[in-house]
Amino acid sequence: MISSFFLKISKLFFNKNEKIFLEENKIQKQKFDPNKKTIIFQMPTDYFFLLYWKLIIKSHYFNKYNLIGIWHHNLRSLKKDLFLIQLVKFIRGKIFFFLLKIKWTKLYKSIGISKIETLETFNLIDIINSIYDAYAIFKKSEKLKINNLKYKKILIGDLLIDSFIRYRIEPTLDKKSFFFFYIIFKTIVSIKKTENLSKKYKINKYIGCDTVYISHGVPIRMFKEKGIETFSCGELFNYITKVDSIYSSNTNVLNYKKYFSLIKNKKLAIQKANKEIEKKFKGVEDQFGKSVSKNPFLYKKRYNYPDLMKIKGVVFLHDFYDAPHYYGSMIFNDHYEWTNHILNFIKKNNLSIGVKIHPNAVFDSNKIYELFKKIYPNIVWIKKDISNGYLLKLPNIKFAISNYGSVLYEMAYLDKDAVSAGQNRTSSFKCTYNPKNRLEYEKIILKLHNNTKKYSKASKKNEASKVYFTSFLREVEDIKTDIKKINLNKIRILYNRYLHNKKIDLSKYLVSYNRIINKN
Repeated sequence: MISSFFLKISKLFFNKNEKIFLEENKIQKQKFDPNKKTIIFQMPTDYFFLLYWKLIIKSHYFNKYNLIGIWHHNLRSLKKDLFLIQLVKFIRGKIFFFLLKIKWTKLYKSIGISKIETLETFNLIDIINSIYDAYAIFKKSEKLKINNLKYKKILIGDLLIDSFIRYRIEPTLDKKSFFFFYIIFKTIVSIKKTENLSKKYKINKYIGCDTVYISHGVPIRMFKEKGIETFSCGELFNYITKVDSIYSSNTNVLNYKKYFSLIKNKKLAIQKANKEIEKKFKGVEDQFGKSVSKNPFLYKKRYNYPDLMKIKGVVFLHDFYDAPHYYGSMIFNDHYEWTNHILNFIKKNNLSIGVKIHPNAVFDSNKIYELFKKIYPNIVWIKKDISNGYLLKLPNIKFAISNYGSVLYEMAYLDKDAVSAGQNRTSSFKCTYNPKNRLEYEKIILKLHNNTKKYSKASKKNEASKVYFTSFLREVEDIKTDIKKINLNKIRILYNRYLHNKKIDLSKYLVSYNRIINKN
């Protein structure tokens, strides 16, 4: 606990490599010119994006634009506790991020950002009006489906749910929670502030790091509503791409088939995808596996697990704290609600379906898995260290069930069936079942369980390969730079792999890549 506290405090001060970065980026202070058009960059506290934004600024004629940074960190994690403890943590979080902003402002200004804006407000009238609007939406949410909520024509329901789960550190939404009201309030403030920015500046482009949660999703959606070109870098193996979805993922999964149709050499693309997927099933690190801390396809030992031979399908559970709406709409509000429903459905219908927990779930998710095991003790719970390469290939396993996981295209690649519960990478291809509502969802599962429904095997494998290529090998970049040439994405992949290891320091890459960018 004490070491964690000091580790967090250390992030407020410049370390050795950050000081070198500042020293080597002594750019003359950029003055704001009201006659110029403006490009707004989001300001994530992440070395990859700091370097990427520098690369973009250096690669293009951005001297004719005002370059503004937007500080988007408007929510802090606040776990449920005694009121006074929560209050102390809330104030501590405010102070921490205020000081963190000072540090990162210096880093971003060193690459050419001239001015910093924020999604917060300190205007009393704005605060009072936003509280009033937030209360009206809060009361309305008791009767409406949260996913349908809008404010100033901006869809906010999915952002509210995902933000509550992440920042309240609760697996499912509590509509009556004061914290939910607080998130609505912060969303409204963010929308108003973003709208004001679109009036205040002649904005040419907005370049963000992601599109999930209110911190990322609100400016993307508001600027798009105002007709401003918006770009994001949400997918790990793609780069800056133009946002063409109203939902969270910056690569629109409903257009994946269209994306693949634009590829010139489709045969070569499928061959490349097949090569990577074959690696995956052998337990070797494929393109996707580079970002995963624990490879679920590793073959560690022989399996003597007779219960596996009794089941016909497998439910692959999610980390409850992953953004449920990352790819768009869902049948259920979140992963917890979906999990409880599918487990109850298996129990009620006495189905021969096993359940495997997510191998890379955070600690809080593991506690919830244990609770579900106690509630549903008669379900076959599959050990998480059993290789998916072994499990999916078992002849008795005919289908898999997931919200939006990679197992959907993996099963299709094996010419087996898979059922989703929301938009996912396979949504625009005909290789998995993507039901539109709960009734259709349950009917498909029952028919697959009873072997009365099955896709034609003719094109399923090829379709799965197209999904893989579009997701991980396409490497789209709508604002061209040398990012691929210098392999800058290495930092992002390492960051994602060690996401829950706070002691990992990637700042050495900040210096080495900065020198490569300066040199070239």
